[in-house]
Amino acid sequence: MRETEANRSSRACGTAAESVEIPVGEGLKGWSKRVKRKIITPKSIPYLLYLPCFIVTVGILYPFFRSVYFSFTDYNLTYRTASFIGLENYVEMLISSDFWNSVRVTLTYAFSATTIELALGFAMALLLLKPIGGRTIYRAIILLPFMIPPVIEAIMMRLMLAPVIGVVNYLGSFVGMPRLGWFGEANTAMFSVVLIDVHNFTPFAAIILLAGLQSLPSRPFEAARVDGASSWFIFRKLTLPLLKPVIYVVILFRLIESLIMFDMIYAGTKGGPAKATMSLHVNAYYHAMRWTMMGEAFVQLVILWAVVFVCSFIIVRAWRRALGKRLI
Repeated sequence: MRETEANRSSRACGTAAESVEIPVGEGLKGWSKRVKRKIITPKSIPYLLYLPCFIVTVGILYPFFRSVYFSFTDYNLTYRTASFIGLENYVEMLISSDFWNSVRVTLTYAFSATTIELALGFAMALLLLKPIGGRTIYRAIILLPFMIPPVIEAIMMRLMLAPVIGVVNYLGSFVGMPRLGWFGEANTAMFSVVLIDVHNFTPFAAIILLAGLQSLPSRPFEAARVDGASSWFIFRKLTLPLLKPVIYVVILFRLIESLIMFDMIYAGTKGGPAKATMSLHVNAYYHAMRWTMMGEAFVQLVILWAVVFVCSFIIVRAWRRALGKRLI
């Protein structure tokens, strides 16, 4: 009798304990909800949304300012020393003929590639705007060069333009063209690397300009045709002025990319021959990785950044003026 009552009481206690037991998972969920209510409030939401942007900004600005600091030192990777020397690196660069040669090469490469790509891209966009059969297929085909990575493009063109086994010299021999060392001669090296850039990035300019042409309003063009305006007059007085904002966007993207171009030039010529294609970016690479002179390398990169910043500022201001005139 006593054992039966004891068993009953123990079972009752066990049932009561099971009824008040709280699962661990539910407890954590409740705690996380309370924390979220305290952190995510109407006042804190703007700061939380800004937090990822702030982290990315710090991740960009910290290396930048550290690079600026090292440009005022004689930092050397071999000896691991960094003594502050002020403007000595900048003075040495400004009186160096190799530095000014790199500036000339960088500007020549950037402005040549951008100008040719803009002209060819505009012509391709105007052709793709015509109502011709297979237009969609042509638009897909012209994007193929843009899908090739710049390094692969440079290696491929280096093989095609090789003086002995290159297909370009082979085909040119049938029309009497002499065999040229496209990448091996100082007179043709710059033309060769610009040719690679043009082949790789002209489709980008064409697609952006084509999108801009398709977005233009049709009424001004219809009114001009009704008045008997010629195609050249319509292109000069309507198409170009209305398309100026898009043109400036293409110039901005391609000029910045060409100014800081490294992989395509290095894979094509490595800055040679005789420093004919030694751009600022390639020259900085040699100073940093070959000669371990990080201080002088950072000087060139800071100057390159300043050139890019000034060019971008001028183009953006021109873009805003053109956009304002178009909206008026």
